Amino acid sequence: MLAVYTLHLKSNIGGIEDTAPKREEGARQLVAHAEEITRVYAKDGLPCTIMLCGDFNHDPGQDGWAEDDTFRILQEAGFAWAGEGQPREETVTWLTDGRYPDAAFDHFLVRPAQGVTVGRAVTEKTERGVSDHRPLTVRVVLP
Repeated sequence: MLAVYTLHLKSNIGGIEDTAPKREEGARQLVAHAEEITRVYAKDGLPCTIMLCGDFNHDPGQDGWAEDDTFRILQEAGFAWAGEGQPREETVTWLTDGRYPDAAFDHFLVRPAQGVTVGRAVTEKTERGVSDHRPLTVRVVLP
């Protein structure tokens, strides 16, 4: 079983101090729901891979987000970031409009079932004229 959650967590309008608690609560709710889905499918003997993808409005590669625990909450629940270990330029998905620096806001976080492999996320190098967010892909191989 593959359960995919597409999401858009709270924007940073209002400042990280005010918006991080909303993203963190969203992360806690995602973890709770993922746990329930995993339990439901396990009753039928179906291992469940959970994929979270979308705009997290959280950049794990910038110091300004050090106090935002969104990723920590998800990673402590067993989710792995598909951008882990990649060079910064490979994780940038939001292109600056001049007011703020480029950011890595769009992500795949996956909690794979046994035997499932997840590749690294690949950012398509589009220009801002198409969208302020670049497309992101990841390969998941199910047994």
